Amino acid sequence: MIKKPVVPEHVCPYVDMAIELIENMVVQEDKNWRKSQGIMAIALLEHVRVSAEKLRASSQFWYDKSKREDRKPINKRKSQEPGLV
Repeated sequence: MIKKPVVPEHVCPYVDMAIELIENMVVQEDKNWRKSQGIMAIALLEHVRVSAEKLRASSQFWYDKSKREDRKPINKRKSQEPGLV
């Protein structure tokens, strides 16, 4: 049996934090502070990238699974497992 993938967490708060960090960097004069904020913004955006990759993989898994199920004759399809949507 194929294990279903985990759906990644909601990432909009991370995008909002990255935007806020970048907006603050624009007005800040301290180069060291800007550098630390830039590093933090990059880390947040990398997290968003990984989550997006997981979401694409999860979407592909469910798309492929639905296509396999659609090809089965109706009387041969398994009943839906409890807890799966």
